[in-house]
Amino acid sequence: MNTYTLFSKSSARPEHTLVEKIVEDILRKLNRYSISYDQGIIGIDKHIEGIRSLLHLESPDVRIIGICGMGGIGKTTICDQIYHSLALQFGSSSLVLDVQEKIQRDGIDNIRTKYLSELLKEEKEKSPYLSYYNERLKRTNVLLILDDVTDSALLKKLMGGCDSFVHGSRIIMTSRDRQVLRNAGADDIYDVKELNFYDSLKLFSLHAFKQKSSDEIAYMDLSVKVLRYAKGIPLALQILGSLLYGRTREAWESQLQKLEKGKILELSTY
Repeated sequence: MNTYTLFSKSSARPEHTLVEKIVEDILRKLNRYSISYDQGIIGIDKHIEGIRSLLHLESPDVRIIGICGMGGIGKTTICDQIYHSLALQFGSSSLVLDVQEKIQRDGIDNIRTKYLSELLKEEKEKSPYLSYYNERLKRTNVLLILDDVTDSALLKKLMGGCDSFVHGSRIIMTSRDRQVLRNAGADDIYDVKELNFYDSLKLFSLHAFKQKSSDEIAYMDLSVKVLRYAKGIPLALQILGSLLYGRTREAWESQLQKLEKGKILELSTY
């Protein structure tokens, strides 16, 4: 059973909608802040374990695994951890973050050629022809991770056919939309769930108090209220904690009042 309940005085706004709007607002304004996420991987172990079980690393087949979850849930962090923990088990590997943004900016052919060159360990692109890379890919098993995709047709074009990859290769792709992953041919899909109450409090406290202090106890009642709105979303917990760090109880209460009225976070005021 979900530990979280979101309270809002705006009856016309469902709780999940408000949380998503808060996270979207955070994502849009994130580049204004210098917040370290190196320690923000609390609760990630169970995700890594679950995804590894779907990869079936002992199988000689080519497997495609999808990772699904809303924005801010931690898909990119999970991909980064998986990449660094599994890369050495493959002949070559490539991690492509922000796929959709890079496709729009650089074009799908450039992105595909770049990761193929990385998989084949070439310093620069040697051939404009896809067949050149496909033939060479069949000589080694690879780990390819494509993060943040929204269009299954573009994703298929980006990956090429599975027959391009040798037995034992693994392709991991992430999206907010399960249907995109299904249409792209995912053999299994892992859903990234929200953090439980304990892990949420631990992550929030890490950013709101930086280190254990008397304030952590004195602010416990307000911290629990903040968790209700963050609803177990790691990015929301990290940002809210960092923005409230060093603030007075009055500042915390003021922000909570805005949330209770169904207002989106006013990050620019901090």
